[in-house]
Amino acid sequence: MQRILESEGFKTKVAENGADGVEIFKTYNPDLIFMDVRMPVMDGLDATKKIRQLENGKTVKIVGVSAHVFKDEIESVLQSGMNDFIKKPYHFNDIYKCLQKQLNAKFIFHDNIEIMNPEYQRITVEMFKKLDEKLLLEIKEYIENLNNKKLLEIVERVSLHEKELSNVLYFYFSNYKVTEVYNVLKQIC
Repeated sequence: MQRILESEGFKTKVAENGADGVEIFKTYNPDLIFMDVRMPVMDGLDATKKIRQLENGKTVKIVGVSAHVFKDEIESVLQSGMNDFIKKPYHFNDIYKCLQKQLNAKFIFHDNIEIMNPEYQRITVEMFKKLDEKLLLEIKEYIENLNNKKLLEIVERVSLHEKELSNVLYFYFSNYKVTEVYNVLKQIC
């Protein structure tokens, strides 16, 4: 999540546990906290309650994050003082929607690239044959680092030479299907 946020220009700090999170909040004063519900030393629910008691603690947006919370438990997460909840594994889209909702953040996506019909979306090794190895390795690295911003920039670069491939990549990246692209690239690189 840190890589995704930083790739979009957000400044981040990471706490190893809930107690560290409370201490960081005292000096950092963030606009939003993604709080893992289950952490060592102090869990996210207790950390949220402590932060809410601090100066500026009532105004900060806190979003719970967990893979192990059932639907009925989400209510207790929100009652602890969290503003929202994201279930792991999360997708880029989950994070963007949350940032839009909680911070009124606006994101501009590369809508100027024509999106192909879904039936043409099957990605193959053949599609990448005309790209040089340096560019292929760059795409692979950005996928490994979850750098969606750079992936969409790559789509624009590819569109100068390979319009069909750029359309397919745009479809996969904008629909958070990077694993499929990565699996094809592993066969090439």
